[in-house]
This record gives sequence, C-alpha cells and structure tokens, in this order.
Amino acid sequence: MPGGTASSPAGAGSQANGSPADLAQAAFVPRPPGGVVTAGEPAGRSLDAQLAAIDRRAESEATARQALDEAEAMSGRLTTAAHRVYLGIIRAQAYGTLGQEDRACEALKGILPGAKGTSYGRKIGLMLESCP
Repeated sequence: MPGGTASSPAGAGSQANGSPADLAQAAFVPRPPGGVVTAGEPAGRSLDAQLAAIDRRAESEATARQALDEAEAMSGRLTTAAHRVYLGIIRAQAYGTLGQEDRACEALKGILPGAKGTSYGRKIGLMLESCP
C-alpha cells in the first residue's frame, strides 16, 4: 500500500481512497506474532523480522514484486495462523502497491478463513467490504 507498510501507523504518508490496499493500510496496524526463530535462518533473524522486512518492501512499487517473490518463498515455512495471515496481508499490500486491486482482494479473500480466531479476522472482513 503506497505510503506505509501494513505495520506502519494508519494513514502515514497517504490518504485512503477506498481501494482495498488503502483500506488495509488505514483499517489497522497488524503486528507480526511470535518471535520464533526456525532452523536454517541466520542467527538473530526471526520470522517476525523477516516478515517486517518483506512488509516494508511491499509498500514501494520498486520492491513490491520482490516482496511477492519473498512471500512465496517464505509461505511454506510459516507454522502459525497469525504468521500466515500476516503474510497474506503483505501480499495484498504488494498487489495494491502494484495497482492490482483484484489480486489484492483475492489475497484478502484467501486468508479470511484462516484469519478467524486471530486478531486480524474482523479487520480483514472490514477491508473486504471494498472488494467486488
């Protein structure tokens, strides 16, 4: 989402215009869960830190495609629902940054079932209200 990451303060640097990407930014401030370091990661590089770095890349047109590639590579390593949902939000943000609103909506719809029971469930439902 242009102007800020999914974890940046709502409205930071941009005005929501009603698109799923802008609403995702304005609707909430997700925080990566856990703090779990898995085998094979560089020392001190938790999943949370990796997700936060991908999240930052998803906000820029210059790096959103890289964020999508990294999200794809990371998806098989996530073990908690909250991490998987957060990664889905990052994907939606990257698609929105690239102007692919339909794909942003698809990404949000894809994570809604897994978001139930997490802190993201209600907020994702609100974001989806702007989708066709």
